[in-house]
Amino acid sequence: MDYKAFFDLNIELSNEDDVWKSLCDYNIRTVAVNQVIDATCIDDVKKKKSEKKEDIVPSPVNILIPEEYKDKIVALNRFTVSISDGNILHKIIQSPNFKKYDIIAVSPTNQGSLQACCLSNDIDMISFETQCKPQWTISRKLYKAAIQKNIFFELQYGPIISDSSSRKYIIQTAHMFHTMGKSK
Repeated sequence: MDYKAFFDLNIELSNEDDVWKSLCDYNIRTVAVNQVIDATCIDDVKKKKSEKKEDIVPSPVNILIPEEYKDKIVALNRFTVSISDGNILHKIIQSPNFKKYDIIAVSPTNQGSLQACCLSNDIDMISFETQCKPQWTISRKLYKAAIQKNIFFELQYGPIISDSSSRKYIIQTAHMFHTMGKSK
């Protein structure tokens, strides 16, 4: 694997040639096209047997890379879901479309959903949106459990460019992860 190139694991889908050209110009060789759903409002009500179950997870999009960039860029499918309950995470994992994605990221909204994410074997990444201060903290025990399961933590850096309070929160969160991992 060529580690001299960069990765961008959270891009919006675009079929415009200039996006692919920009990625190549910046030496980004692996990208993950992200599909996001908000599952915080999904109710956990049991349905009758006669009702057809609706799949929560959408099918991965077909990524069309222009011919001149196909040998330069590897495109992956990423699925990011915001959850507020561990039961919703379990329901999402049972979806037939779930295993079709290359990268699975979960964005927890509270302490209970964070705990479910750290103890799950089926996700790749825990993503944090840092526009506001998190209302919960991660314990060292949960952090180490997630690391042992090869779960990565993602801090989205886009909001720090536009807002100084977001910049402060992301630095605080990054420092918290740094101290939890003892620089590992």
